[in-house]
Amino acid sequence: MPFKIAEIDASSSSSLLSQAVSLEIECFPSLVEPNAAKNASEKRQWLSNATKHKLFVAVDADADGKEDAIVVGFITASYSSICSIVSLGVARHHRRCGIGGSLVSHALSYGVRVYRISFACLHVSVTSPAVSFYENAHHRQHPWHFTTVRTIEGYYADGGHAYRMECDDFGDDLHTETPTPTSASEMVTVLPMSATSPHPIVLSAPHGGTLDPSSIPTRTTGCVCTEPDWNSFELASSIRAAFNDELNGPPALVALNVVRAKIDGNRPEISACECRGEGPGSDAHRLYHAELARACRECVERHGWCLLLDIHGQSHRPAVTELGYLVTSTQLLQPTLSNDSIPNTLTPLLSDGGASLEDLVRGPYSLGGLLERFGEPCTPSPTHPQPVTREALDASSHDNDTDTTGRNG
Repeated sequence: MPFKIAEIDASSSSSLLSQAVSLEIECFPSLVEPNAAKNASEKRQWLSNATKHKLFVAVDADADGKEDAIVVGFITASYSSICSIVSLGVARHHRRCGIGGSLVSHALSYGVRVYRISFACLHVSVTSPAVSFYENAHHRQHPWHFTTVRTIEGYYADGGHAYRMECDDFGDDLHTETPTPTSASEMVTVLPMSATSPHPIVLSAPHGGTLDPSSIPTRTTGCVCTEPDWNSFELASSIRAAFNDELNGPPALVALNVVRAKIDGNRPEISACECRGEGPGSDAHRLYHAELARACRECVERHGWCLLLDIHGQSHRPAVTELGYLVTSTQLLQPTLSNDSIPNTLTPLLSDGGASLEDLVRGPYSLGGLLERFGEPCTPSPTHPQPVTREALDASSHDNDTDTTGRNG
């Protein structure tokens, strides 16, 4: 039977999520909570509250629409710096058709593309025939295979033992594959704020993308940077994951997945890409900012205000975090910052007549001061009040008083 693979998100109201849950119960009746059979609420909770949990399903390719589709297989996986395959199942009458292997390949390929993984692991019952499936997948033309590394006794709730299996070689096909996104939605990652998150924070990562679609020309005008902000997407994801694990629910994260050489998410649309307002690059740029605006708006509606943390990276100052407030480099060369400086991201905090701009940017209780207190070198801060010297600023081709700390992150 021809099939295709689709991602199911936490907000899905279609029958696909319910079908996937029912199939999971069919495949693993002794390992799934009985009340999960009633509805998909538990799986939806798992998808929405976890930072990087994904559910992919295999559906019949001939269905006219999602509501007509029949789920014949599923895989759930969790992503961080690695991929952890949580569960895999195929409907009884559709086994031995390549569906299971294709689902694993899809999950690994997604991890390579989005999270740059190079390692995957899973746990499987020692009595399951799936052990042979994972170990011998490369004999069935899949580019990966898993190796059993140890036995974990009593791993399952019923006391059953499990093998831990690992894979650190996905084959050249997955590592060299260059995804070709066909829509703006594939070029933008949106991870919503958890329903339980008490934090008025939104994370953005405009320069950490790795997709290089041929449909978008390389930028040739304006401030052209061919390097991504290395590890900025990974840093933003890790920050969000820390909130999920320790602080009662993650904030929203919006990221641009396309390489910076083709789309600069921090520039106006007219100069962000060569499309100049028309074409897939401009579509992705507009979607990125629309999703970011929506995330901020929802944060304000819930909490009354929003702190936007725009995560960037730099390679010219090793092991130092640069903090941006839209205060210019020229202003930071002054011994004291004036409250009358051009509007910056801290301006709203000055209206109550409390702390001065100088206090907020590089005082002992500024963000830089607090980071330094925990042993993280950064600038601007009490110890490193100026990110640049006058000589470096004068030598810069961008010395037009618009080179601001807002470009650092």
